[in-house]
Order: sequence, then structure tokens, then C-alpha cells
Amino acid sequence: MSLDDEEDYLWIDNTSARLRRLPFEMADRMTDEQRAHFGKFAGAAEWEWVVQAAAGDAVLHGLPITPEEKHLLVRGLRWVGEPHDLAEARVIDPLERAELAARWRFEPASPAGDPVEKFLVRYCRREAEAKALVTAWRHGPGGERQRVWCLVTAPEADPGQVWGLALTLLAREVLPFSAFAKSGLLLEAVAAGGQWPAYHRRLMAAAAPVWVAWGFRLGKVVAAHLNR
Repeated sequence: MSLDDEEDYLWIDNTSARLRRLPFEMADRMTDEQRAHFGKFAGAAEWEWVVQAAAGDAVLHGLPITPEEKHLLVRGLRWVGEPHDLAEARVIDPLERAELAARWRFEPASPAGDPVEKFLVRYCRREAEAKALVTAWRHGPGGERQRVWCLVTAPEADPGQVWGLALTLLAREVLPFSAFAKSGLLLEAVAAGGQWPAYHRRLMAAAAPVWVAWGFRLGKVVAAHLNR
């Protein structure tokens, strides 16, 4: 792979930003363990691993992808030297995409006050780009209920980076990453600006604040996204 090849793939059509968004856009289609591993790669800007993980899950584990995601991943596979047309992948249309997203339901949750949440609050207080931490219960398609926390970042911040650093430090200080990925604990992130996928809009509509930075108008930010 030459430098020109890398620049062509990562910078044309803002590819690196599209790869960074993938774990969030695909969160409602992944298992929680896939989400944790995939997000960790993206948070660390390990783009080769992002491409290979997403393409591998699409082919080997039936992870549904959109036509746009397929195009992005096919280009990425060529970039890492693994030509593949992803013919075996399940490609979904907008209606199927909406149906998959609708499988998830959220309801308000009171703050947990457990070691994970206490760590996340400490992290937010010292991370300038973190503006709020919220929590909710998530009900899955199989009837399972799990707590989810969501970091809200400044409008110009990269939620993937803030999310990735939080997960790295959480694994170092509270819960090893291998245990976190299998624990059922859920962590997400959204930026105050930009677009939120449907999954995250529903999460934020139901979530209750755990911590909010002084002067940050969380309610106004959520309302603006829900009214788009």
C-alpha cells in the first residue's frame, strides 16, 4: 500500500470520517461484543481493522450493510490488499434498515451509581470535550433489558475519539476490555452537533442525565435533534 493509495482512500470523499461514524451508524445491527470491538478500532483510528472487522462480520456473521456501506468497505478491502466484492453480504434497503433500527426500545433509568458510572462521571469532568453523560434502559429484540450510558460531546468534537478514550481508560482502571465486551455493559456517544442515527435519537429521547457540564443546555440539544 503506497502513501498515494492511503491518501486516495482515506481523504477522497471524507472516507476517514465515514469510517469513524460506522460503529455508531451500525450500532443497532451489531451484537454488543461486536460493537465494543468495532468501536475500539474506530476510536483509535485503526482504519484497516475497521474495514476488515466490518467486512468480516458482514460475510461471516450476517451483519446487514447498506449499499453505501458496501461500497465503502469494498474500496477499503482493496486498500488493505484484500480484493473482495462482498457478494455474500446481506445488503439492505432503507425500509429494511428502518425495521432493524425499530427493534430496539428505550426507557428512562435512574443513575446507577455503580463503579462504571462513577468512573464515567470522573472521566467526563476531566475531558473538556465531554459535555454530558446520560443513561437509559435498552430493551432488545429478544426481550432483554440492559443499561446503556451515552456520552454527549461538544458539537465540534469527534464522539468516536471521546468514546474510545473512555473505553480505554475504563478498561485500565475499572474493568478489563475483554470483560467489558462480554459483560453486557453498553456505552455509546453522540456529538451535540451533526446527525444522530435513529437508534441514538431514541436513546437520547428516553435517557436521563447523570452529569451535565456547567452551562451546557442538554435539553435544548436533544430537542433540536428530535425535531429535525
